[in-house]
Amino acid sequence: MEKLLIFQKDADEAIAVPVSKLKGIDLTAADTMIFHFTGIGLTDGNAKSALVTCTITSGTYVATMKELSEYFYATGSMKLPYLDVAQAAGGLSNITACTAIAITQ
Repeated sequence: MEKLLIFQKDADEAIAVPVSKLKGIDLTAADTMIFHFTGIGLTDGNAKSALVTCTITSGTYVATMKELSEYFYATGSMKLPYLDVAQAAGGLSNITACTAIAITQ
C-alpha cells in the first residue's frame, strides 16, 4: 500500500496524494513551504499537477524536512499508511496551516 499525504485547506477543500507523486518541496519564505506533485489523476481521469502551500513556524524548515523524511522512508508496522501533513489550522509539528491547493493541467 502506498503512503498518502493529506492536506486540508478548509472544510470543503482538501487533497490526498501518494508520496510517489511528490516531485519536490520548496521553501519560498522563512515561513512558507510549497509541495509540488505531478501525474495525479482526478475525477476526469486526466493527469494533473498540484501545488500545495503550507505555512510553517519560521526557521523550522530543516526540522520539518527531517520529520517528513522520517515518514517518507519509514518501514514496519508502527507507521500509518498516511500522514496528515496540514489542515486549515495545524498539522505536522511545525506546519501551522494549509493555505492553498492549486490543481493544474
